[in-house]
Amino acid sequence: MNVTMDRARAIEIIAAFGADDALWPAAERDALHRLAERDAEVRQALREAEALDMLIGAWAEGGPADDRAAAEAAAEAVLRRAVAERHRSPPQRWLPVALGGSIAAALVAAVTLLPGAPQTTTAPARVAQTQDEATQLAAAVDNQMWSMTFTATPDEESVL
Repeated sequence: MNVTMDRARAIEIIAAFGADDALWPAAERDALHRLAERDAEVRQALREAEALDMLIGAWAEGGPADDRAAAEAAAEAVLRRAVAERHRSPPQRWLPVALGGSIAAALVAAVTLLPGAPQTTTAPARVAQTQDEATQLAAAVDNQMWSMTFTATPDEESVL
């Protein structure tokens, strides 16, 4: 399986699992090794993680207090690097989700805020019997719709 690896994910794995590649996710292990061969920042993160792993091992065995301070400093350096890398290249995998959510929110707002179709009458519709009567009814409906659409409000009347 050929998995691609970017620097941010590599540093995230190193910060989470340390320098021991046996602890890394198996599916990403080879890709991380390939990236470390060609990326100096990933190699630096591995060196820092190796130092941290050694200091944590010494601390766990009850080493001197100065080893504890060094272990804490190394852990802080690894975490700072992981956080800085995450802030430098924000994950792009959320972009489609954010875009889809924005579109959905806009549609909900439009459906909620836009008025429905205007109600022209509550009486039953009158069926025209002749062509002239149909033309007159259509003109009356058009006039009524036009007046509903283009009638000025009292505030607008004062301006006119």
